[in-house]
Amino acid sequence: MVFAEEIETVEEDIEVIRVSGTRASLSDALNEKRFSDAQVDVIAAEDIGVMPDMDIGDSLERVAGVQIQRSDDGTAREVNIRGMSGSFAKTLYNGRTITTPLNTNRSFSFDIMPSAFLSRATVQKTTSADLAEGGISGTVNMVSHRALNRKGNHTSVGLRTQYREINDKFDPDLTLIHTRHLIEDKLGMAFGVNYNQSNNWTQQNNSGAAGTGRFDISAPGEDTFYAWGPNQIRNQAVHNDRERGSVFANLDYQVTDNFNVLAETLYTRYNRTANQARQVFNITNKDFDYDHDWEGVSIDDNIYLSKFRITDAEHQVDATPIAREAEIFLNTLDLKYEVGDWTVKGGVSVSRSNETNTNVALRSYTHNLDAEGSPQGLDMSFDGTLGGPWGLTYHTPGGADFLMNEANYGLWDPDLNSVKGIQLAGGQLGSTQEMNATALNFDVTYDAYMDFGLLSLDKIHFGASYSKDENIEMKHNLRSALSHDQLEGLLATKGFSMKDIQFNPVNPGNGGWFPGHSYADTYSFLVPNTAWLLDNFSVDDIRQYGSTVTNNNGDALYRGGVETSLLEDSWAAYVRGDFSLGYNIRGNVGVRFVQTDQRVFGYGADLEQGLIVDNNGELVLRSDDDMFIEREHDYWYVLPSLNVMYSMTDDMIMRFGWGRAMTRPDVNDISLNTNFNFNDGDPTLRTADPYLMPFTSDNLDLSWEWYYTPESIFSVAYFRKDLDSLVETVEQNYQMAVYDSAGNWLRDQDVNLIGKSNAEGVVLQGVETSWNQPFSMLPGFLANTGISANYTLTDNSNPEILTAASKHSFNNTLYYSTRKYDVRVSYTYRSGKLKDIFEEWTDGNNFNQTHKPATYNDVQERLTIAASYRPTRGMRLSLSCSNVTNAGNLTYTDGGISRAYNENQRVFTAGLNMSF
Repeated sequence: MVFAEEIETVEEDIEVIRVSGTRASLSDALNEKRFSDAQVDVIAAEDIGVMPDMDIGDSLERVAGVQIQRSDDGTAREVNIRGMSGSFAKTLYNGRTITTPLNTNRSFSFDIMPSAFLSRATVQKTTSADLAEGGISGTVNMVSHRALNRKGNHTSVGLRTQYREINDKFDPDLTLIHTRHLIEDKLGMAFGVNYNQSNNWTQQNNSGAAGTGRFDISAPGEDTFYAWGPNQIRNQAVHNDRERGSVFANLDYQVTDNFNVLAETLYTRYNRTANQARQVFNITNKDFDYDHDWEGVSIDDNIYLSKFRITDAEHQVDATPIAREAEIFLNTLDLKYEVGDWTVKGGVSVSRSNETNTNVALRSYTHNLDAEGSPQGLDMSFDGTLGGPWGLTYHTPGGADFLMNEANYGLWDPDLNSVKGIQLAGGQLGSTQEMNATALNFDVTYDAYMDFGLLSLDKIHFGASYSKDENIEMKHNLRSALSHDQLEGLLATKGFSMKDIQFNPVNPGNGGWFPGHSYADTYSFLVPNTAWLLDNFSVDDIRQYGSTVTNNNGDALYRGGVETSLLEDSWAAYVRGDFSLGYNIRGNVGVRFVQTDQRVFGYGADLEQGLIVDNNGELVLRSDDDMFIEREHDYWYVLPSLNVMYSMTDDMIMRFGWGRAMTRPDVNDISLNTNFNFNDGDPTLRTADPYLMPFTSDNLDLSWEWYYTPESIFSVAYFRKDLDSLVETVEQNYQMAVYDSAGNWLRDQDVNLIGKSNAEGVVLQGVETSWNQPFSMLPGFLANTGISANYTLTDNSNPEILTAASKHSFNNTLYYSTRKYDVRVSYTYRSGKLKDIFEEWTDGNNFNQTHKPATYNDVQERLTIAASYRPTRGMRLSLSCSNVTNAGNLTYTDGGISRAYNENQRVFTAGLNMSF
């Protein structure tokens, strides 16, 4: 539900297209693309509103060269441009930086932005000197409604509901947008309110990475022979609830003919809960049944199991309510003053966002008792042959009845380590992340009109900016899970006992876990009722109790208030000249200078303090998040750019773009995060690197556009990005001193150090085509049909390193549009892509974390059918279905072994839009 903006500007003698409905939307987008110096794609108002797009990410999926990374529940969360992950894209709101803490990298989380708030969204794929740095792959600019961009006052009300098959629920989406001229053509106000609720159920079958488990597949008496496989196989069902409330408001004041003031505010509150219930089969180092057929694939002289049987698999169940609460707040003020040939702009923006994350799990184990009453594991077969989820077959007597018998859960014996009872794991106990961005800018444009023969310098732009970006994390968690007896102690503080913990059944939706795939009848199981625990014990209760009990090293289990911060101060200055050569060549050339002072500080582990031996004889860090650490890193870059547009004829354009671009490393990669695992005598230390350098790339773009009718375009673009470096995981041997509890040096210990490092870059190149064609030349009703299609081919020099680089992607939209009726069929396709790169550790004796082959996302496709009817000029009724084919998402490893399968769902949307 959006307004269709009117195009008023006429460029020279080129015809500006004015039609209505869907064609007006496509025409608006074509006009902006056609008259831009840079390579820009636009999705305009009507194209956003007629489709069932609750979030702007769904809309951007229809732009050439743009692919969407969806979460497990199908939400369009991250934008990938031309085969690069979301962290390489820069996202702006009305030209200003906007922050979201919902993603772990620098990518914007598009599900926080209601699509109805925007009049259009642009994707600029070439660089220019005045454009904020950060977008090697491209820059997305979301533009909100403005009252002075329209004639008169307008109000639009949208009432929509979504129905998801798998959980049989209706969800509301309510929108109100109002624009008003308080003083005709001088003072305008626009505001909007959106409330969206989304409830969905997802089913997933996944495993640990192939290579995280080792299995002895040799028969008795034969030489030992090992194969690799996952350390776990998991079934899970997740009930996701999202509630989002958003509001925007702006005031546009044309004070005088040459002075304008624009102020805007945007606020979004986002609550998301995910009630996750799963069963986990821990199978690493368990007994391999070599008497039964097994299958595997050979990769680099290693055997990876795809089908096998384990006779003593450990069966674990857990229920984890996950709560994420986030707020996003953006305020901007922009001033524009024109005097003579000069235009001066100044502005300030303040973006604040924060997130609170809580997840607590009750974990239990089942035990199959033998004839003597001794506990033993489950007898299971696993089949991960590519084509669907992991197949599970139970050989343990009792089958389904065994897993639905509560008496088989929660057994505990303090004298047997294998009988673990019920435990409480507190991954996040109200941990917070805060992201703040403050920016100041000053920009000047001079209408130079300097002629040098055929060459004319038309405009000179120059300016400077300052930005301050902060990322503040405050961690609250448990060092390790509360054991059975510690959990019993927590319950006793309020008069409860272990008997008060009930178990709930987890049943698959749609009559089976994954209909249409082998082993679809995976059994139901029971999980502890964690919701009951959280109803009776607050997060503060768990924190307080966790402070009174200790781990094996004598440290309190609750670890709270561990704060780390990333602060980036950036200064930038630029100069850009707009030129024309003759009557048919124009463009711009410029240079941007950027300097960043980066400071990472907070409390963490000081590796120079070495290791100590705990009470169990295991090694732990001597310094455990209790040392103040500070790391500073400064860098600067010069980023030149050139964009040229050549009008070959009145309807044919060639564009050339070249520029140097940069993107800063992901926040997690330059943090103080440290993780140490003893690993049964093979200590492993994982660290980030605050001294990582940003990514830089030389970008080349060449395109040809043919506007062969007033409403049509056929274009072909070639792009090339030569990245100087990427970040990769590296391994090295590292020595750390070992001390006893009294501080006496004992020895030096070899540690397997796994960290981040700048590595060799990659050359990414490809071809992008677009075709928009109304079939107005056809007879009868066919004259109201048309097509909007695009295709992108991407290739890179190192496909084993660059993630998110799908080789093929396209979107085809067929439409039928009149003043009363609009029907669209849209199909989006994205070929498989690299998800996680190959990792291998060869040192040490522990084989549980070695030889991890590359992981890939399989083909992703989405078919959407949308129809609308306008009984009157100010009313539109709509009905649509998304993911018509009920396509799921499959993740697999090299050799065709299933890693994860996620079942998505069809979504039906019905809506009523009224404008007056």
